[in-house]
Amino acid sequence: MRMALKLFKTEHLSKDSVFCYNSIAVKAEMIYGLSDVLERMQMLYKRSIEITEYLLSIQKPVTIETLAQRFSVSMRTVRNDLDSIDVWLLESECPPVQRVQNVGVFLQDPDGVVKSKLYVWDTQQYVFNKQERTFIIIGLLLGKRKTNINDLADLLDVSPATVSMDIQKVKEWLNEKHIKLVSTPHKGIIIDDGETSIRRGYVILLREIFNLKAKQRDIIEKKFTQCGDILNLFHLDYFRKAYDKWGDKILNAIEALKRTADSDISDGSFIFIYICFLVSLTMIQENRSLSGDVLETMKELATRDAKTLEAIKTIIKAELELDIPNNEAYYLTTAWSSTRRFEVAQNVGLEYVLLARELIKKVQEKIEYEINADEETVFDIATHLNLMHYRMAINIPAGNYSSLEGIASEFPDVCEASKQALLDVLKDSVFPENIAAIEDEAPYVAMHIVVSIYKQTLFQDNMRKVIIVCGSSVATSRILENRLRAMFSNINVVATMSYNEFLAHGDNLQCDLIIATINLESKAYKCITVSPLLKEEDINRLMNFFVLRSQDIEINKYIGATMNIMARALKLSAAKKLELTVRLVKELNGEVKKLKRKAPLKMRDILSFEVVETGVRVRDSVEAIQIAASLLIQSGAITQRHVDDLIKSYKRFGGSIVIDEGIAMPHLLIPELTAPCMSLITLKEPVKFNNVKNDPVSVVMVLLSNNHIAHVGVIEDIIELFNDEKSRKAVFNATSKLEIINQIHKK
Repeated sequence: MRMALKLFKTEHLSKDSVFCYNSIAVKAEMIYGLSDVLERMQMLYKRSIEITEYLLSIQKPVTIETLAQRFSVSMRTVRNDLDSIDVWLLESECPPVQRVQNVGVFLQDPDGVVKSKLYVWDTQQYVFNKQERTFIIIGLLLGKRKTNINDLADLLDVSPATVSMDIQKVKEWLNEKHIKLVSTPHKGIIIDDGETSIRRGYVILLREIFNLKAKQRDIIEKKFTQCGDILNLFHLDYFRKAYDKWGDKILNAIEALKRTADSDISDGSFIFIYICFLVSLTMIQENRSLSGDVLETMKELATRDAKTLEAIKTIIKAELELDIPNNEAYYLTTAWSSTRRFEVAQNVGLEYVLLARELIKKVQEKIEYEINADEETVFDIATHLNLMHYRMAINIPAGNYSSLEGIASEFPDVCEASKQALLDVLKDSVFPENIAAIEDEAPYVAMHIVVSIYKQTLFQDNMRKVIIVCGSSVATSRILENRLRAMFSNINVVATMSYNEFLAHGDNLQCDLIIATINLESKAYKCITVSPLLKEEDINRLMNFFVLRSQDIEINKYIGATMNIMARALKLSAAKKLELTVRLVKELNGEVKKLKRKAPLKMRDILSFEVVETGVRVRDSVEAIQIAASLLIQSGAITQRHVDDLIKSYKRFGGSIVIDEGIAMPHLLIPELTAPCMSLITLKEPVKFNNVKNDPVSVVMVLLSNNHIAHVGVIEDIIELFNDEKSRKAVFNATSKLEIINQIHKK
């Protein structure tokens, strides 16, 4: 049979292909039977598979010589492999490899048929490469399946020596993910770790496997239909059972969850949540459950958002017809809360804003470069730190995207500084197993830092409506948006969305242009594909649509350039040129200052005499909040309903509103407010706010805002006021409103 297959592979279809095919089939049928031969003819071997996958991945012509160099074989061998690929394609009813003289060969697969057929073979006929074998062994270990070397060698159709070398890679992967692996007599290697670590390994493994075998956009566009075959290929039979039972229903559940949250998520987050659902349901099937301290952390985080927790239980009951255990509901709620949603502001607590300010300061010190940390940048980093809190609970880092590689290569100093700053800021809550996750998170923080460095004022002249489609993360879309605004003066980004959301909108988007970080093919819209960092070639293409922005230059150079132009155009005398230059020097700085953006809201702007009181007597923390907030009711800023919401929030989150020793700051987001408002009282006798570290409280500040960034300047003032020991004592010991107001206006 091997001789017949070898003979078949050396025949050329381009020369009497029908005769060759028939004659080989007749010869083989005499010995082995035609049906057996035809079945084996449809099988590809390792190098042929790799060549097919490579041709599909590049989607452009490549020369035989290039293929020969890439796969370390002769050009003749490549031609023979291409012929065997052609036979397999024809048997699979797909067009053969295209040959174009003086150009190269290429393989078209517009409908994804070829790619899907690569996964449907019996895995016993599939020849795995080293990375695939590594993933299979990891999956078997995590699933506590039989894994001695001889059985693995039979399963993977390689020698025991090859398996032994593969296991070294397995150990490296597990060590990197901080999953404990031990060797035992007569049993070989086994994972000796808790269910939390094993589950983390499952999620990361599935994410890497899906990324290895299919493009992110293909998975979403085809609604995860190829994932079943991928699970088969990697011998993840226990996941395949859950997939067969709930695969489509998981999609329905995620869509329902998005509707409940009234938001969309990035494509990477979509796949991540799908995997978390699949892992959770598989663990339920296998009677394996989470426990221990990590579960308690997840429970605490999940119960903070009771609405989402209840929604997940309800949706799973409705869509999957399953009463999910509380442990799994906590896990899925934490996973969902770790995703950043498009077009929806996250509910970010004050503690994350403070951490963001500290993080930016540390990065600035490390790279020795002044960072323009405006309100938007602070909020973006605070949001990321908030999401990191959830990801560290389940200890799964954000996914890796190509855009992050660009950040790492072009801004290595910012990435390293961001990593060190994260470790410094989070040192009290970081465990050894979190280190790898933080290293993966650092480029995301670096993205926001780079955005703030490139950010410039947006001019609204001759604006062109643009929609950004980004297949990776919200951070990627944010850096692209700000790079576009920094480069061009007439761009108006009206929306950012994931590829999944773009598909859902169909032909109903209102824009002049779509700028995407992934290849989009659309008859309804003009689309341009760019790098999130905007390479030189991207800028050149975009110049057909937008006006390049003038770059900031020093005033004296601007004056000199202006006078040179005027002198040439108006034929000015030397005396007149000098006279105009002197006038420009005197007046231009003042004119430029008029063009500056509105200054951020400060504490002195919203804290007036009428909302300050000293020496107030209260019985407890709730009464302290009521009295402080009542000052805002009297000023007409809020109503008692808002105060009730403030007290409910305090009862829910407890002592977390105590931001420093003796200082409580109840705060709330109230979208219907026209602007942020604030009040401050000092207490005659301190009271407890259920914060062991910083009780009792003597100063109570109520801060209410209408959005997540309007009050960032106020928070900066609060930090500055109470970080200064002299100012702090003055506020704590104040006996009149005037003393407090004077301290605030000094800052």
